[in-house]
Amino acid sequence: MAFAALGGLLAFAALLIAGQALGIITSLLLRGVDVWEGVRIGLLVSLAAVRTEIVVTFAPVAGTEVLPTADLGYLLVPMALTIGFVWLAARAGRRAARMWPEAPVLARVVVAAAGAGVPVGVVAGLAAGLASIPFLGPFPGARLTVGADAASAAIWAGVLAGVGAGVGAAIEGGRGRMSADVLRGGVTAYLWALGLLVIGVLVVATLEPQATRAYVDGLRGFGPGGAALFGAHLLALPAQSALLLVPAAGSCVDLVVAGSAAARSCPWTLEALRSPVGAILPLPSGSLELSPTLWVLAAAPPLAAFLGGHRAGASQEPRSAIVRGAGSGVVFGAIAMLGAAFATPRIVLPSLAGWLPLEISVWSWRTAGLLCLWGVIGGAIGGWVARRAYEPPGPSPTSA
Repeated sequence: MAFAALGGLLAFAALLIAGQALGIITSLLLRGVDVWEGVRIGLLVSLAAVRTEIVVTFAPVAGTEVLPTADLGYLLVPMALTIGFVWLAARAGRRAARMWPEAPVLARVVVAAAGAGVPVGVVAGLAAGLASIPFLGPFPGARLTVGADAASAAIWAGVLAGVGAGVGAAIEGGRGRMSADVLRGGVTAYLWALGLLVIGVLVVATLEPQATRAYVDGLRGFGPGGAALFGAHLLALPAQSALLLVPAAGSCVDLVVAGSAAARSCPWTLEALRSPVGAILPLPSGSLELSPTLWVLAAAPPLAAFLGGHRAGASQEPRSAIVRGAGSGVVFGAIAMLGAAFATPRIVLPSLAGWLPLEISVWSWRTAGLLCLWGVIGGAIGGWVARRAYEPPGPSPTSA
């Protein structure tokens, strides 16, 4: 457990260091932001990578609260940092599993997960208390303070560290077993899906120069802040891919306002729904057809599942390669659902009717079914291709 705890803490330390570097760069890009504020911004970025809730408080200079504290949530998780953090935690779990070779696999998984998750959760909760940043309020005589919720920081950081370490221990402890191959293949497929969707977005941006030009011009309009926004977008590209994976698989995502679905995006249309929030947040009516070039993204789920299934089937037991590939597809579908839920934006905006919560909803049985379907089909084909590579060649012809 000590090795898992040390590895988890080192993974979280690496996340904090990356956030500090980003915060200092931000302070250099933006006027009016000193280095100390950049350090606290970097701490917020690191905590946002583990899905910490961002909290804003309005209060007058005298100290009496004039508006209630608001849980602002987040726009897009900087998931590039999240993946690095979980990967380092997984390496810690693998090292911990190697230090206890005689123990059952389940025991090593539990010990690695608890050993990494508990101390990281405690440290993250303490770090959240240092991430308070005061700003001049948007209202006369008011002060705005942005900070991090300590409870969500502790819970999410601990869960992510524990899951990463547990998966690493399961893969290491089950080396050579079907379960470890299936798990490794599912993780491989999901990472490939995120990367392929990033490539797909670049292809779409190339084929849609007008939209790309509007994006670039919009960033330029922010001056030096545009570079900071672009950097934030780069960090959030895996989260963007995690959300795009849902329509790429053939399902839909909903924009939920105040608990009611107000708009729906399906491949590849955007439709405004009849909703009681229409009077609060007017949305354009009707259905909007999106660019047909977005269909390029539909190739990502089956191709990623194929690559994961090939990885799962590439072992010394070719007879079960197709089963392992199909199993990795199920794991891929489950991880894809969890990843989309993890990356869903949720933010609270002020309105005349009070705080207005907006969030993206990705969960549906259709989404889960389609992701698993693509995963099983692509994974089984990938396992079959891997099996073919292990088939012994036929007898060589003998010369008379």
